[in-house]
Amino acid sequence: MIDKIKLHQSTNPWVQQIIDKLESNDEEFKSQFFSNFKKYFQKYSILYKDNASDKVLMKMINESSYSDTIMGELKGKVSSYAMGNYNLKNVDGTVNTKALNRLKEIHKSLEDKEEKDIDGLRLLEEAYSILDIPTPEFLEFSNNIGKGQFLTAISKLGFLIKKFDENLDNKDFNPLNGGEYKYLISVSANILGEQLEAVSYEAGKLYYSYVTPSYLNKLIGKLQGNVKDYTDFIEEEYGKYPQFYKNGKYRSFWLDRIVNDKNVREHLDHKASLHYLGTNYVDKTPAQYIASIMQEFFYDNKNKAWAWYRIPMMSNKPSEEYIKFMRIHLGFKEAITEHLLGILTLEIDRMSAVRERKNINEDFKIKNFDTKGANFVFLDYLNAELNNNTELGNLIRNKVNGIKLNPTEEVRFLELAEQAIQAGMEAQYQKEKQYWKDEGFITETENGIVVNGVDLGSTQQDIENSLQEFFWNDTLASINILQLTITDPAYYDNAEDL
Repeated sequence: MIDKIKLHQSTNPWVQQIIDKLESNDEEFKSQFFSNFKKYFQKYSILYKDNASDKVLMKMINESSYSDTIMGELKGKVSSYAMGNYNLKNVDGTVNTKALNRLKEIHKSLEDKEEKDIDGLRLLEEAYSILDIPTPEFLEFSNNIGKGQFLTAISKLGFLIKKFDENLDNKDFNPLNGGEYKYLISVSANILGEQLEAVSYEAGKLYYSYVTPSYLNKLIGKLQGNVKDYTDFIEEEYGKYPQFYKNGKYRSFWLDRIVNDKNVREHLDHKASLHYLGTNYVDKTPAQYIASIMQEFFYDNKNKAWAWYRIPMMSNKPSEEYIKFMRIHLGFKEAITEHLLGILTLEIDRMSAVRERKNINEDFKIKNFDTKGANFVFLDYLNAELNNNTELGNLIRNKVNGIKLNPTEEVRFLELAEQAIQAGMEAQYQKEKQYWKDEGFITETENGIVVNGVDLGSTQQDIENSLQEFFWNDTLASINILQLTITDPAYYDNAEDL
């Protein structure tokens, strides 16, 4: 940020005072300054009733971040190629081979680079110009692109060139399809987007789109890849800790998909939902809250690929926050059971660590962790297996005590654990379903269940499947969100402390 301020010294000499202060040892001032001036694009949504269909729908009210704005402008350029508005297409719709050949020359000079350098950045800036992507002044451009972003941009450029090569005479070819353009835009958008000031009006209130980032805003941004070196960030934040990474695998399903699947990373998102049919978060009845979190989950019912998941921590804010992630639809019980088995082994490792710490000096005890951590916390229904000395409970206890199971016992352990997880989830689902009935979200009639406020299907089987799909996905999501944000609830006394 200091480098950005220095760009304005010639026209605004007074900024030298700020620069001097920032370059001093006044850490408190630097912290306050950066906190006040670093902004995050906060997406907002509402749930409203569509008069034509009489259904409750979700609507983003300010989805156009700087990246979206530039993408919209590019769509206009590409579609109006006949007027000569798009560099890489001729007026007859064929690819401009002269511009494409220059892109190829640039990529050939860049493709073997392992570090970012000035020459490479200048070539990348030229490529952006050919692609009609706006860039900031070069100093800003070079200072704000990390090594990981630089190398990924080169890779994306190569894929994009290949697409152009395969569609030289295809007038209908749209280079904006796919993630290459979107990624390249995002690199410069993180710089140029800060120049925007956007507001939204909803239900008589003013909401600023660019806000001071919260911990969650910053975390999601980093997980999306908005950091100078993504690999270093993942390693520092998660990779070096055994509760997140062990035996070459990430122990959080969400983290594994975010790190290893670029499509998931590109869809990962965060937003604040302002109201449900005009009622904000703190004023919702339990039935309205249940309806709103289900409506957010089922927003993509056409493709059934993605869902918005609630943040499983209590809040006194007038709005509620959601994270967009994969939705497990086909075979959701079996798939989620596999992921929960991973959580089971994670909890056994934690319980074993607590056992090993049992006799340490009281001064070195970790509050809550050294007591609460001796039990299942994420999968608390499995504590009955330990308390009742079942076959599974005894196998778990052996693992906690460091007693290695033989191959036959290990197979039996996995078999019993899978059964216990599915039985526990079914019991938890029935309990939750009763709560939904008690609060009036679902009603029992002569013809079966009626769901109030959410369209979950036309048949009783559709409705039951949808309710279960939501419950299983929401349970897995809650566990993973807690892992990524607070690591383990065992460190906390109760839900209010999260």
